Amino acid sequence: MRTANWLIPCGAAVSMAVMAWLFPAKDIYARLFQPRVTRAEAIELSRALGAQYGVDTSGWTWAATAETRSEQTAARIAYPDSAVLQSLNPLSFRVLATAPSGESMLTIFDPSGRPTAFQRRSVNAPRGAASEGAAPPDLLQRELERYAGARSGAFELTSSGVASQEGLRTAWEWRDPARTGILARFELVTRNRTVIRATYSTETAFRLLVHSRREQQQVTGALIGGLIGIGALIAFLGIWNFFSRMTTRMDHVRFGLAAGLLAAAPILSNWITGTIANQAAFASLDIGSSAATIILGSVTGSVLIIVGVGLLLASGYALLPERAKPHWVALRLVSQRQVLAAPVGREITLGLLGGAALAGLFYLPSLIPALTGGYVQIAAPVFLMNPAPAISPLSGLTTGVDLLALFAFFLPWLQARPWRGWMINAAFGVAGMIIVTAIRQPYPREIAASLIACGLVLAALAAIYRTTGVLAIWFCTVGLLAAKQAATQLSAGTPAYSAEGMQTALLWLGALLVAAMVWRFGAQVDEHAVIESMQPSGSSISRSDRDRLLAEFAVARRAQEGMLPLAPPAIPAYSLAASCEPAREVGGDLYDFLPFPGGEWGLCVADVSGKGVPAALYMTLTKGMLVSAASRAADLPLIASRMNRFLTEAGRRRTFVTMSLGVLDAPRGVFRHIRAGHNPPVLYTAQDRACRYLMPKGIGLGITAGAAFERNLEVEEIGLNPGDVLVLYSDGLTECMDTDRQLYGEERLCDILRRNAHLNASGIQDAILTDARTFRGAADPHDDLTIVVLRAEARDSLR
Repeated sequence: MRTANWLIPCGAAVSMAVMAWLFPAKDIYARLFQPRVTRAEAIELSRALGAQYGVDTSGWTWAATAETRSEQTAARIAYPDSAVLQSLNPLSFRVLATAPSGESMLTIFDPSGRPTAFQRRSVNAPRGAASEGAAPPDLLQRELERYAGARSGAFELTSSGVASQEGLRTAWEWRDPARTGILARFELVTRNRTVIRATYSTETAFRLLVHSRREQQQVTGALIGGLIGIGALIAFLGIWNFFSRMTTRMDHVRFGLAAGLLAAAPILSNWITGTIANQAAFASLDIGSSAATIILGSVTGSVLIIVGVGLLLASGYALLPERAKPHWVALRLVSQRQVLAAPVGREITLGLLGGAALAGLFYLPSLIPALTGGYVQIAAPVFLMNPAPAISPLSGLTTGVDLLALFAFFLPWLQARPWRGWMINAAFGVAGMIIVTAIRQPYPREIAASLIACGLVLAALAAIYRTTGVLAIWFCTVGLLAAKQAATQLSAGTPAYSAEGMQTALLWLGALLVAAMVWRFGAQVDEHAVIESMQPSGSSISRSDRDRLLAEFAVARRAQEGMLPLAPPAIPAYSLAASCEPAREVGGDLYDFLPFPGGEWGLCVADVSGKGVPAALYMTLTKGMLVSAASRAADLPLIASRMNRFLTEAGRRRTFVTMSLGVLDAPRGVFRHIRAGHNPPVLYTAQDRACRYLMPKGIGLGITAGAAFERNLEVEEIGLNPGDVLVLYSDGLTECMDTDRQLYGEERLCDILRRNAHLNASGIQDAILTDARTFRGAADPHDDLTIVVLRAEARDSLR
C-alpha cells in the first residue's frame, strides 16, 4: 500500500498539468458557459434592476442559484453558427428577493450579467389587465434593448398591448433566417406603465435535435435502466445484510452510525452557511409549496442521506472478508473517534490528491480526433452561486455516495462470494461503469467519450483503493470537486472569481496540509490490532436489545399506518376499498384519497424505490406533497411536474418514486389518469367482461427533471359504467413470488378480477389479497403490497 505515498501525488501533479492544458479548450465552463458574475455581483445587479423598475428592496432577503438548460446546451453545440442560439447562454443565474410581506422579485442573468428575465410578484396583485396606462413606445424599445442588447434590431414585433391576467403583453421574435425552427422571443408585460415581467428565451424545434439525440437517448436510457436495476439490487442487498446480521452481531450497526456521520459534515455546513435556506427559497418558488413543507423535505432528505450512508457502511462492514479489512482500518478509526491517527491522515491526504488526479482523466478522451466536438462537464453549476463557495467541495461526501456504494458495499459483497477473481472483477467493472457513467456523464453529447472517461476514472479508483482504502475513495470526490471548482473560478478572468478561486484553492490546500500533518505526526496505531477488533464478537444479540428494536419498529409502523387514510371516502354510486401491507417493519408504498375542489376525488398509489427505513422516509415526503396538492385544482400534469422537480432535487436522481394518480369525476362517471412509471391500473368493463391495462406514457418521479419528464407524461381519460371495476396496485402484487420464485403476474390478477367483479370494492379487494397470499404460501414477501379498488355501482344498490 505504500506505493501510493508517491504515486498518487505524482498523478495529481500530472493531472493539474493536463487540466491547465485542456481546460480552456475543452471544459464547458470555459468554452460555453464562461461565467463572469459572482453571487454578490448578481445580487447587486438584481437590486439595481429592481430599483429601475421602482422596487425598493431594502430589508428584503436574497437567494441566488445557478442552473443550466440541457436542451439549450444541446442546441447551441449542435448549431454553433446560429446567431439566434448564440444570443442566449445555457447557463443562467437566478436571483430571488423576498419582502417580509411576502412580495417577491425574481431576476435572471446570463453569465455576463445581462438580464434575461424579470418577474415581480405582489401578494395583493390585482387580477386582470390594467385598462389604462399602456406602455409608451420608448419604454418598450428601451426594455427590448436592455434584454436583447445589440441584437434588438433583429427582432420583429409580433403582438402589442394584448390584455392578459398580469397586464398588457407585448412580444417580439427573431427567427433564424438560415434555419426554420430556431427563434428567440422577448416578452414584456406592463401594468400602468410599470414592468411586471420580462422574459428573453430561445427555442429550437424538436425535429432539429431528434436525429442527433436518438442514439444518445437510446444509450442513455439503457444506462439509466441499468443504474436503476443495479441501484435497486445494491439497496436490497444492503438492507437485507444489515438486518440479517443483527441476529449475530451489533458492532456493524454502531460502526455504521459512527462512520456515517461523516456525511453529516456537508449537510451541517449547508445549514450553517445558509445554502439550505437558499435552495429552499427557490424550491418554494418553483413548486408552489409552503416554506414549512420545503424545510420538512430538506430535513427528511438530509436524514435519508445520513441513514443511507450509515446503512451502506454497516452492511459492507458486516460482510468484510479478511483480505478487505486492511482497506477499512482508517474508517474503523474514524468510527472510534480516533480522527487524529496517522492512518486517517494518510487516507484523507491521498484521497484529496487522488481526486485531483481523477479530474485530469475526464479530459483525456477529448484528445481523440473523433470526439473533438465534445465538451467536458464534471460538476453542476450550483457552486457558482453558493453562499460559501470555498467549502462547497465538501458536498462530495454526499454526492460521492455512488462511489461509496461500489467500494464500501458492492465490492465486499462480491468478494464474499465463492467466485473466481475474474468473475468478481467483471461484475464490479460492469456495474461500476454503468453507475459512474449514468450518474456523471462528463460528455453530455458524446456517450462514447463518457464511457471512455468513466472507464479510466473507475480503473484509477480501483488502483487508489488497492493502495489506500475506503476512506480515501470517499474523499476522492471532495478532491475532484475542489480541483474542478478552483479551475473554473481561476479561469473566469474576473477579479471577483479569481479571488473566490484563490479562496477555494487555499482552503483545500490548507485541508490537505492539515491531513498531511496528521499523517506525519498523528498517533501511531497497531493496524493489526485494529483489524483484529473488526472481528465479530460471535455473541448473539441480547433478548432485551431484540425486544427494544422490535418495539421501536412497531412504533414506526404504527406511525406510518397513521399517515394512511382511516377509511375510503363515501362517493355516491361508487364503492371503494384500499389496503397496504409493508414487506418489512416499515415500507415505501403509499395510497391516498385526495378531495379536490369542485367535488372531484383523487386516487393515488405510489411506490418508493427500495424498502425499509429509507423508503419510509421518502414515503413521508411524498405524502406531504400530495396533501399540499389537494388544496389546488386537479391538474394532474402540474401536480406530477411539481412533485418530480422537488424529488429530483431532494433525491439527486438516486431515489425515485413511481406513482399512479387519477381523478374521479363521479357525477359524469369519468376517470382521468396519469402513470409516472408505475404499474398500469387494470380496468374491468362489465359490458364485455374483459380486462385491459391503462398504459399512458410516464417517467418515474425523481429520475429526470424538466422537459424530458413533461414531454413523456400523458393523461388518459376513461368512462366508468355500472359494474366497471378499476384496480390500482403496486408491484408487490403482480411480482409477488411463491416458494419456487414464480410471479403472481398480471394474468392471474385479471382472472381473479373477472371471477369476483360482481362483488363490491371491499369484496373484490379481499378476493385479490386472499388469492395473492395463497399463491405466495410460505415464501416471505419481497416487496410492499398496496391495492386500491374502485367499482361503479348502480345507484339503487347503495341504498
